[in-house]
Amino acid sequence: MEATAKLSTAAEVRRIARRLLLVFSKEDQGSEFEVKLITEGAPVLSDEVAAILSLLRRTGRMRRDLLVHDAAESLYRKEIARGGAAVDLGLLGPRVFVAPIQSAIDAGRGQWWEVYPRAGQVDHC
Repeated sequence: MEATAKLSTAAEVRRIARRLLLVFSKEDQGSEFEVKLITEGAPVLSDEVAAILSLLRRTGRMRRDLLVHDAAESLYRKEIARGGAAVDLGLLGPRVFVAPIQSAIDAGRGQWWEVYPRAGQVDHC
């Protein structure tokens, strides 16, 4: 029981450390953009969209880079719980879901959410 608690705590510390690195990193793509939920009525057709909507329903809006990170982490945890460790998903980590999440954000633009430059940021698109 104590070993499980230590593993859980260590995993939580690693998750928080990764999040802090992401927040303070200057190299992250998308930190100058914000994703804002605009509708909840459209049918959800993928796990990626479901993960994004779950986060946006709680917050209303998020920085794009943090949304990508958190949605990828959510999908990763879901796949590990489904048995993804059997195919060595644990070695790859959440980054394996980053590209599908980014694609889903682009595809869902205007349908479920909108992407805006953050206040004080210049749109370089």
